Amino acid sequence: MKIAFEGLRAGEGALTCGQTNTWQWMRTDVSNPMATLQWKLPLPADTPVADVVEAFAILLARHESLRTTFHEHDGEMRQRVLRSGVLAAEIHQVDASADTELTSQRMIDQLRQKPFDLVNELPVRLAIALVEDKALAAVTVYSHMAVDYGSMAILGREFAELIGTAGNRSVGAARHQPLDQAAEEASPRARPPPPPSTGSPPGHRPVRRPPCWPRSPPWCRCESASPAACSPHCRATGSPPGCATTSAHWPRTASWWST
Repeated sequence: MKIAFEGLRAGEGALTCGQTNTWQWMRTDVSNPMATLQWKLPLPADTPVADVVEAFAILLARHESLRTTFHEHDGEMRQRVLRSGVLAAEIHQVDASADTELTSQRMIDQLRQKPFDLVNELPVRLAIALVEDKALAAVTVYSHMAVDYGSMAILGREFAELIGTAGNRSVGAARHQPLDQAAEEASPRARPPPPPSTGSPPGHRPVRRPPCWPRSPPWCRCESASPAACSPHCRATGSPPGCATTSAHWPRTASWWST
């Protein structure tokens, strides 16, 4: 089944810090199972397949990371966002007595059989199990270049909200996206200050910086109920309350701080 989508813009640019770090380990460890992530979408009983299609099309339009391909240009990886396109979803007709969990796992296993071709393929796959025209189960697999576990949870929550608001579904306002995050990280004002010219003070514990150092604060403390009140780097993470956007892939921080 083909799911047509149309976002607010197309674009091309550098990778974010998080995308760069993810790409560095993925390209050298292509068989790592963490390169492909999976999620079971929440579905009320007797959900029409048309609702699943419409809700997922809106997710694709909202989140540029789901409609991004990755290309090498002059030795540098670039991200290319499609404004519109089509995602081909797998459809499986099953009996009404089919076990939902077993059916979901079988569809996930099938979607995971081959690695993503990030040059020519969107970084998301969708499969739907149908009983006639009603969806029994829907599952997704994603490239780790597009999402992490936190952002998959947000996508699942947004999908559930869209399913529950038939007749009132929309893409909504523009959000902070990976292209915006990459531009913000590259701006001169976001660059970290140079190291001091003098020797380190007694007792100083040096910080070893990774090849891609974050140029804006790595931790988000936004507790606002309104995404508009969140700072750009907070909106990018999508993890705190009120910052419900997954479109910027934020780098891990736990392993950055070492002596």
